[in-house]
Amino acid sequence: MFKKTKYAFVAAAVAAVFTLTGCLGDSNRKDASFKCIKTVYKYNTGEISQNKWVNEILFIIPGGICYAVAGFADVIIFNSIQFWTGDNPIASTTLTDNSGVEYKVAKTDSALLITNSVTNETVEFTYDDASQTWGMIDAQGATRKIAQRISDSRALVFLPDGKTVTAEI
Repeated sequence: MFKKTKYAFVAAAVAAVFTLTGCLGDSNRKDASFKCIKTVYKYNTGEISQNKWVNEILFIIPGGICYAVAGFADVIIFNSIQFWTGDNPIASTTLTDNSGVEYKVAKTDSALLITNSVTNETVEFTYDDASQTWGMIDAQGATRKIAQRISDSRALVFLPDGKTVTAEI
């Protein structure tokens, strides 16, 4: 009887450590927390097949193992790293353009950073919530307004030649 109580106490203590210390990730960065399991979910709900029955079968049969591994990796490894370092190692993305140049895309609390892997130049995109404006800060530090939301469905886009265009969003 004492052995079962001891195991229950240890399990409760471990659960308390993970929940009370914030090892679930940064709640202000919804894109970074549980990125591994979100990737498995996204893949399973549309990248395999558009047929809901195929997706359900693949969710039930191999999905249980995939979700268990991804969940364990997220909770124990990646979100713990994010808690202690402030950066989730799988939250950034690398994209490749048509010419083969890779760009690293990373999101911070206030900006989107895109870095060219060849030139190592970084362009920073920021969003000002008060004015609902997207801006771009280039490698030289110059800031240029790109777009401004003017309603729930429309935005004013600022073109490089100084003209503006209203776009549906």
